[in-house]
Amino acid sequence: MDITHTQHDDHYYVPHHSRWPFLGSIALFAMMVGVANWLNGAAWGESVFFIGLLSVLLVLGYWFGDVISESLQGKYNPQVDASFRMGMMWFIFSEVMFFAAFFGA
Repeated sequence: MDITHTQHDDHYYVPHHSRWPFLGSIALFAMMVGVANWLNGAAWGESVFFIGLLSVLLVLGYWFGDVISESLQGKYNPQVDASFRMGMMWFIFSEVMFFAAFFGA
């Protein structure tokens, strides 16, 4: 018996609302403002950039932690697992095609 898919085999798991996209966009905005002001000579730009960069890394860590914990709790059935794999496959395929078109032109 597979212990990771015991409770939710007949349901497609839809995750709850997440705060990470909102916090990630704020962190990216802070990073952008910091690098723009750093390049234009503002003394505070460098520190704001690194605060934004640290915030982006923290958001990514916590966001991936949420996805990993959902997986370890057995919330993902084989259909969800297949959709994750297919999504990554299509993403990689689109990147390969983009670079092929870019360098082919």
